[in-house]
Amino acid sequence: MRLFYVLILSLLFIAPAMAQQSQSKPKPNKVMWAPKFAGSCQGLELSNREMAFWDMKKAQCANAVLANANLHGVEAEETNFVGIVAPGAKFVSARLAKAQFEGANLSGADLRSAEANGADFTEVNLKSAVLQRAKLIGAILHNADATGAHGQNADFSGSNLTGIAFNGAQLQSAIFDGAILVDARFPGAHLDQASFRGARLVGADFTGVLSFTSAQFEGACISQDTKLPDGLNLPICDDLIEDAMEPLLEAIAEKLEDVIEDE
Repeated sequence: MRLFYVLILSLLFIAPAMAQQSQSKPKPNKVMWAPKFAGSCQGLELSNREMAFWDMKKAQCANAVLANANLHGVEAEETNFVGIVAPGAKFVSARLAKAQFEGANLSGADLRSAEANGADFTEVNLKSAVLQRAKLIGAILHNADATGAHGQNADFSGSNLTGIAFNGAQLQSAIFDGAILVDARFPGAHLDQASFRGARLVGADFTGVLSFTSAQFEGACISQDTKLPDGLNLPICDDLIEDAMEPLLEAIAEKLEDVIEDE
């Protein structure tokens, strides 16, 4: 019986202490979404958000604010990131195939080893962005600003880079094979061991490029207004030759017709 009373007294003292201890523990912060996410974050403020390895396939995140957010390894194929404000955001090793980034601010963003094949970066701010080893095969970077970007070993094969600015960019060993580089700008860029095989360089500007001597240009073609580095000579694109010759051939044909009629 004495043991029974001891147990009762122990419970009376221990239970309130345990309750108080449980109440003093801080409650965990609620996450906005579960890691598997296929909804909408359109226009939301998500700066500094921890979103590593989330599943965001086909999500609607247009105009969201993702400054310095961590999106390491996110699954974001075909996701709508149009107009997002994401300076300093981390997309390291993210899967971004066919994602839409038109008009986004990705200045200083980290896209190292990201897979963004077929993604649309039209008019995106990529100033000082890190694109090392990123796969951008068949991507669209029309009028993007990649001034000062770090694109070593990045793969832009078959991409549309019309009007892009690579001023002062680090592009050592980058691949531009078969890319469209109409009116692309490379002043002051580092192109050591870069590959432009089969690229279309119509109107491109390579003024003042650095360390380009080991770059590969086999099969690339230019226009008459392309500005090449000193010592580099490339052929005019065949279709441009045909276009230039067409008026001359038409004039010759007309002249022959006149001659035949006079006879």
